[in-house]
Amino acid sequence: MNQTSIPCKIYRGGTSRGIFFKEKDLALYTKEQIDEIVKFSIDAQNSSQVDGLGGASSHTSKVIVVHDDVPENHHISYTFYQVGIGTNIVNTDGTCGNLMASVGLYAAEEGYVQKEALTTVRAFNRNIDKTVEITIDYSNADYKISGIHFPAEKLALRIMDPGGSVTGKTLPLGTTTSIEVNGEAVDVSFIDIINPFVFLEANTNTGSLNYLDKIRTKLSVEAGIASSISEAVSIASIPKIAIVEKPKDYITHTGKKISANDYDIYSTMVSMNNFHKSYAGSGLYNLAAAILLEGTIPNRIVSPKTLDQEFYTIKIGHPAGISTVNVQLNRETGDIRSVGLDRNARKIMDGEIYIPNSILEGTV
Repeated sequence: MNQTSIPCKIYRGGTSRGIFFKEKDLALYTKEQIDEIVKFSIDAQNSSQVDGLGGASSHTSKVIVVHDDVPENHHISYTFYQVGIGTNIVNTDGTCGNLMASVGLYAAEEGYVQKEALTTVRAFNRNIDKTVEITIDYSNADYKISGIHFPAEKLALRIMDPGGSVTGKTLPLGTTTSIEVNGEAVDVSFIDIINPFVFLEANTNTGSLNYLDKIRTKLSVEAGIASSISEAVSIASIPKIAIVEKPKDYITHTGKKISANDYDIYSTMVSMNNFHKSYAGSGLYNLAAAILLEGTIPNRIVSPKTLDQEFYTIKIGHPAGISTVNVQLNRETGDIRSVGLDRNARKIMDGEIYIPNSILEGTV
């Protein structure tokens, strides 16, 4: 088999993992060829992803391309790709909140910014046209997060003015909207912060992926992301959908006992038509921010006693444990000024990936 090698690196950021390419190493290829490289590198077509570097889950089916052109007052610019699992698709419509951490670490290790004990990277995310500030604390190499056993340097993430990343509005359909699914009315909140998310309260149907995807695709059309249900099905990466409920005692998938008294809201989410084993970083940002937006379903569940502060700390319980998110509220507009959380990240591999020439030539 004739194959072409392309330099790449693999990083874990938070609870996600992705392949990093440099745009200059893809300069010989068209956009269509780059999409094929991205899909084949993960092995989108196979549900096992055995013929690529994916891990058969939404949080390991990810690619980042680092661009040569960097906006003023930024250190690095990148595009995120979400790749299908058993489906030959790739989307750049949304982004990944966890891999934002690894973008900061990548920038520091690749010389995009001078490394210091406390290194701040300003990254520009082209998917959502937002600035992400990632501060790496090299003095704290023992920082742990839920869902990851091995510690690493602490990275503090902060996304500025995160609302309206895709639709142009934080609440494109208002605080809540009602849709009909299987003959029943369901109240949901569609919130566009970092990635668009649909939130609904747990009910007897929310264990069904088919039920949840009916809601997700209908809201995709209503919010203008897709023009039809069939198009919404093909845009599997956004909006994502999550179930929210009041705190409860539960056991994580690793066997850790969590008390209802230790966090503010419990949530499970769906990504790429599968229940997420932990929680997407973009979802943590979105949900924490949604709690501060009066009238939304997450806000109704938590009901903060006062919204007269500027900074809030929200604790979210999910299948992997508890994540703490920092939210800054713009008290004048009632919108979100910034949102962020602490993650860790690690470089896993540095090398080359081999792509069959037939893929690049479009003969397969």
